[in-house]
Amino acid sequence: MAEGEIPEGICINGGNLQTLILNNNFITGSLPRSIVNCTNLIWVSLSRNRISAGIPSDIGNLANLAILQLAKNTLRQVPKPEELSGKHAEIICKNGAIVGFEVGSKWGCLDGLVENLGISKQEEKGRMKSQAAHPFGVLPQLVLPDIRRGLDQPRSFTYRELQAATNNFNQAFIIGIGGFGSVFKGRSRKTGQYLAVKQLNRQGLQGQCEFLVEVLMLSLAKHENIIRMFGYCDDAFQRLIVYEYMPMGCLVDHLHELTPDMLPLNWETRMRIAAGVARALNYLHNRAVPPIILGDLKPSNILLGGTFDPKLSDFGLAKFGDGDNWNVVSSGTNLVTGTAGYCAPERTASGELTFKTDIYSFGVVLLELITGREALELDANQNEESIVDWAQKKLRFRTILDIADPNLYENFKLPMLKKAMSLAFSCVQDDPALRPSTADVLQTINKIAFDPADTATFWRTLRRTPERGSTPGARELLNPTSGRRRAYSR
Repeated sequence: MAEGEIPEGICINGGNLQTLILNNNFITGSLPRSIVNCTNLIWVSLSRNRISAGIPSDIGNLANLAILQLAKNTLRQVPKPEELSGKHAEIICKNGAIVGFEVGSKWGCLDGLVENLGISKQEEKGRMKSQAAHPFGVLPQLVLPDIRRGLDQPRSFTYRELQAATNNFNQAFIIGIGGFGSVFKGRSRKTGQYLAVKQLNRQGLQGQCEFLVEVLMLSLAKHENIIRMFGYCDDAFQRLIVYEYMPMGCLVDHLHELTPDMLPLNWETRMRIAAGVARALNYLHNRAVPPIILGDLKPSNILLGGTFDPKLSDFGLAKFGDGDNWNVVSSGTNLVTGTAGYCAPERTASGELTFKTDIYSFGVVLLELITGREALELDANQNEESIVDWAQKKLRFRTILDIADPNLYENFKLPMLKKAMSLAFSCVQDDPALRPSTADVLQTINKIAFDPADTATFWRTLRRTPERGSTPGARELLNPTSGRRRAYSR
């Protein structure tokens, strides 16, 4: 637990601080005046502390500030919307986001926010009466939205609602398990709609940070290839996030965990999945306001709809980026540095998180789609080997056909394979400056996935039995395999 006052020198010359997460501690005093010097600051969470003094009225000058959370403190005064200087001031009350009221005053623009927090007006008024000595004693949430957008406030679910939807979090309803916790399939008792409910198990500051980050990011990020978040639950010690349900599971299921009743993905589907992922990354990097670095792109975070349309999920390690400069160093808030096998060398070495680290992860995923191999596997000597090293070694001594997934033998376009492999290798270069931009990745993968010359006569159909005259490399590739892809000898 942290205690005491926030130091006045928290930001020197602007600094690189992007997030300040110190909720559920014993912070006292006030928000220091120097906070207005933190020009890169996007998110401040100081809820459930003992802060009693005021908020600098010129905090509205922080152009990048998206959320300021000061719930459950004993603030004596809060600037009213008209008192806040800076470009945010004119839209704060319009977005129903600021609380600056006296006891007995009208609820005004507080209404929608209190409802989103799942707190009844009667409950809130009761709390206010108990703090009558402080005319601004209760501040459920202060949000300073971006002037171009504002936040799409997610719904706050009760724990009982989600407990009922998942049959008391029945183990039989689990559809995914990871380091973050478990995902349950559920069904709303009110609407009958199917849901996916993620129950986070990471405790402490890191767990709370990942929870808050994911809720914020998915409130901001709206795209057809990004999972839709319906809401969240933050009851007591429970942290749950509610998403749309994706019937085809995740990409891992269809690449690495095929069951006997499942068909392997064909080439066209694989490349269209890659194109959908690239569209989502391009949105996050170049169109989202502010730009977002995903930070943990991998097949288990790529969910699939009924027609295998991909949607990115799991934004717990995401960061805000600088749209004018791809080389944005992480502020160090996240204690977790992503997943082994998908992390760029610079991130593994120093924790540096940039748009180009997402590009590296995309290259690894693309290699998995091409080869059917996992990001990390054991070699003949039982040593762990990355897919990047494996593919590079294979190409030195063998042909590109020897790298392709044998499960592609029935539907394969050699020129497009070469282009896809070239794109993947360009994305996983050690030097981030040599990796392509997100826009270039999208343009290239679209040409591969949606080639106008892609006709039946242009496709090279590989038969199960190799024709006379086939090269040794092609003959090995065409040898039919059976069972799961993991069993294929590499």
